[in-house]
Amino acid sequence: MDFYGFYTGQEFEAYVYLGAHLEGNGVVFRTFAPNAFQISVIGDFNQWQETPMKKVYDGNFWECHVENAGQGMKYKYRIYDKNGNSLDHCDPYAFYSDLRPETASIIYDLSNYKFSDKPYLRRQQNTEHRPLNIYEIHAGSWKKSENEAERFYNYRELANLLIPYLVENHYNFVELMPLNEYLPVHFALNDFALLKYDGTALYEYPHSDVGFNEWGSCNFMHSRGEVRSFLQSSAYYWLKEFHFDGLRVDAVSNLIYWQGMKERGENQAAIRFIQTMNAGLKQRCPNAILIAEDSSVYPGVTASVNDGGLGFDYKWDLGWMNDTLSYMQAPAQERKKQCDKLTFSMMYFYHEHYLLPLSHDEVVHGKASTVQKMNGDTYEEKFAQARLLYMYMYAHPGKKLNFMGNEIGMFREWDEKRSLDWELLAYPQHEKFYRFMRELNYIYAQYPAFYEKDYEQGGFEWLDCQNSKYAVYAFIRKTANQKILTVLNFDEMDLYDYNIALPQNTQVTLLLDSANELWGGNSTKEKNYTLKKEILQINIKHFSGLYFILDSKSS
Repeated sequence: MDFYGFYTGQEFEAYVYLGAHLEGNGVVFRTFAPNAFQISVIGDFNQWQETPMKKVYDGNFWECHVENAGQGMKYKYRIYDKNGNSLDHCDPYAFYSDLRPETASIIYDLSNYKFSDKPYLRRQQNTEHRPLNIYEIHAGSWKKSENEAERFYNYRELANLLIPYLVENHYNFVELMPLNEYLPVHFALNDFALLKYDGTALYEYPHSDVGFNEWGSCNFMHSRGEVRSFLQSSAYYWLKEFHFDGLRVDAVSNLIYWQGMKERGENQAAIRFIQTMNAGLKQRCPNAILIAEDSSVYPGVTASVNDGGLGFDYKWDLGWMNDTLSYMQAPAQERKKQCDKLTFSMMYFYHEHYLLPLSHDEVVHGKASTVQKMNGDTYEEKFAQARLLYMYMYAHPGKKLNFMGNEIGMFREWDEKRSLDWELLAYPQHEKFYRFMRELNYIYAQYPAFYEKDYEQGGFEWLDCQNSKYAVYAFIRKTANQKILTVLNFDEMDLYDYNIALPQNTQVTLLLDSANELWGGNSTKEKNYTLKKEILQINIKHFSGLYFILDSKSS
């Protein structure tokens, strides 16, 4: 490890030196705890009795070699402060951890696992002009073990179930909610972990006014190089050692501004940290996808670090999410006056590379599930509006993210202690909605007009967005070789002979009708549009959407 780089916040592989490493006939344990008075390692190998560690290098690092320690054994560090008080801590650089409620670290040799994904890594490409459809899951509650209802699947078991499901439903990326104990903005108040690790505020701020945030957790002190190196090494560890395709960083606005509040000013140390981390990760893993969950309007979140930006690839469009869900919750008769909620996103969209999220944050804490949010007096109306919502989302520029359970139309809020309500698929309305979402995912992946020019103004064109009579919207997504027309009726009234002018010699093919009985609607297979010269006349059901393929014919 480069010690100067570690102290100055430039190190990305601190875990190669720190942690528990198999060497010879035993294990070398190393930890960084500059203010500790004494440290011992305890574990299975010494019957949880103390084996003293000694100071090494400059006295800020502690080390010992234990001959009879080996793979799979549990351990902790017993750290004494300068007053003689001790606490047992898990290893911040552990490669394996005990299952909750236990808190021990476990010795593990990363070289034991051999990857076989070289062909995939070679063909990885930038996703800017490709479909990016993310299925966000909480691994512990997607499905529970059939044999033991309270036990969650381990990762091998989960992979056997999840990967076929993703393929069948045409998602091309999965986002796993945090697997690690620490996020780069804040960490939990667990005294067995990072909190006062060496008896002092080593990773956190010592002052309470900036030490704790709105979630009651500790803020990382990004002005310390050792903290930045820890976080950068954690990020690189997941990309390099586990071959993850990318990372999503939580609460970026709390990195940009002190306590996430613009009025308190910018946190320059945290901004420099995120720039250094993103630039360093891109240098080491050029194809890594770096995503910011950021609620601020700070400019340049997805601009390159060389251009003064933060260096993320994508930013969650939380403004789009809030406006869209607010619109869908409004009574239909009020929507004509709220058109700005659906049009405003395109006023700022090209300032960043946005990703459209309907994430776990929107189905917890009394917010209701996505289907339940939909305005409507009946079961059928709520599902119709949910189909309409997703047609709008998938046709709107930007990459996509959908949280597990949304695709089966769950009415219950997500609870991390329970499996999803998979039994709902036995009910026709839920099963048809599930098939609709699968079809929508397939269409999104198959038609480049939906993704190829997401971030180019030539890829999107409004045709109708301020209709004074109906809550109806029409726009075109396009590439050089393809055009797709989207028509969305958010009104409670059916529209007859809704006219759209098209270029001469345009051939029209219906691609998707959300009101079709296949998906739970009441529309039959009879043709609901006619083309007269250059005018496309459409009959569109209330609370429904249509996709059309537009092809130019030679005269």
